[in-house]
Amino acid sequence: MSSRRPLSILGSAAAPRTHGSAPTGAVPALRLVHPIYTSGGAISACALALSDSWSRAGLPIEFWATAAAPEARRSYHRLPVPSVRARLHYKFHRPEAQLARRVEDAVLEVARPGDLVYAWPTTSLEFVRELTLRGVRVAVERVNSHRSTARAVLDRVYARHGLDRHQPLTPSHDHGPYEAMRETRKLELADAIVSPSPFVTDSLVAAGLDPARIVRTSYAYDPATFIAPTDEERAERRRGKRPRFVHVGSDVLRKGVGELLAAWRLADGPGELSVLGDVPPALARRWDCDLARADVRTTTWIDGMAEYFADCDAYVLASHEEGSPIATYQAMAAGLPCLVSPAGAGGVVRDGIDGFVRDPYDLDGWAEALQLLASDVGLRRELGANGRERARAFTWERVAARRWAVLSERLAPGVWSVSAA
Repeated sequence: MSSRRPLSILGSAAAPRTHGSAPTGAVPALRLVHPIYTSGGAISACALALSDSWSRAGLPIEFWATAAAPEARRSYHRLPVPSVRARLHYKFHRPEAQLARRVEDAVLEVARPGDLVYAWPTTSLEFVRELTLRGVRVAVERVNSHRSTARAVLDRVYARHGLDRHQPLTPSHDHGPYEAMRETRKLELADAIVSPSPFVTDSLVAAGLDPARIVRTSYAYDPATFIAPTDEERAERRRGKRPRFVHVGSDVLRKGVGELLAAWRLADGPGELSVLGDVPPALARRWDCDLARADVRTTTWIDGMAEYFADCDAYVLASHEEGSPIATYQAMAAGLPCLVSPAGAGGVVRDGIDGFVRDPYDLDGWAEALQLLASDVGLRRELGANGRERARAFTWERVAARRWAVLSERLAPGVWSVSAA
C-alpha cells in the first residue's frame, strides 16, 4: 500500500490546483468512489443509477466500494476488500471506516495524473487531499446539506421538542464543529462540488464555499423499477374513501413528522395520515396523543412503493433538512400532489403548480393546505398531473446525461465521448 503524505487539516486547504495529464497513449480513468457497503438502496441506489447510465452511454466507469449486495453487483465494480474479510467485518459490527480506508488506499495505488475521481460521502479529507496532490481531478458529491447547516437546523428542532441535543435520535445531527471543519476543507479541495438541490447549495455557500465550483443538479427516479400508477387506477382504488396523505421516510425527527402531526391536529384530521417510517420509542412517547388518533397510522416500511402510492391521494414531507428526497420524485411520477417543506421539495416541487411548499414551522399554512387538498378533488388532480409531467425530466437516464455534460465540460473537456445522452 502507498503511504499518504502528512496533512495539516487546520491549514489552508484551498491551495492552487495543478492538474496533470495522463501518460502518453493512456486513457484517463473515471472512478466513482463510494467506500461503504453498496446495498442497492438508499444513497447507494443513486450512485449505482448514475453509474449504470454512464456505463450504458459508453463511459469507462469504475465503481469502487467495500462490498456489494448480490443484486447490486455490477461488472464495473472494483471491490478491493476480500469478500470473506468484508463479511466478517460487517458481521461483528466493526467500524466501516476501516474498510473505507482500504478502498481509498487501493484507489491511490492506481491513481494517475489526469484521472477523474467522483468522491461520494464517507470519503476522507486525507484521500481527497492526496488525489489533488497527484494531479487527479476530483468532484465531491454532497448528498445532504453542509454539516454546519444541518447541525444548526437540527439544534432548533431538538430545542422545539424539548430534547437533549446529544440524544442519538437523528444520526445526521451527531456532528460537531470539528467534523464540519473537515467537511469544509475537503470541499475546498475539490474541483467541483455536486449539489442535488437548492437547499444543499445554499448551505454550501453559507459555509463559505465558492459558488462557481458548485454543480447544481438533482436526483431522480427510475421508471424501470418504479412503475407509476395511472390516474384511472388511483380513481378506482380511492372511490368513496377519505383522502389519504402519506409521509415517506425514517429519521422522523429530522423529516418533520412532529410538525406534520401538529398541523394534522390543527387541521382536525381532514382524512387519513399514513406515516411510513420508524418512530423511535422516545418520540412515540412524546407524540403519543397524535399517533393514537384513529385517522393516523404508522408503518415501519413497505415493499412496493408504487403500489402503495396508487392507494394514496397526496404526498406530505415537512423535512427540516434534506438533500433531494427520492420519494418526492416518485410521488410526482405517481401523480400525487405534494405538500412539502423547502427541504422536502428537493428543488423539484413548484409551489402552486405541483403542490404547495410551506415552511415546516408554519403550522397554520400546513393545516390550511391539508384542508384544501382534502376538500378539492379537482385541485389534487390538476397538481398531480403537473407533477407527473414534470417528473418525466427527472429520470436517472436524463439526470445522468445532464450531470455528465457539466462535469466533463468543467473537469475533462474532450477526454471521453458518450454514445447516447
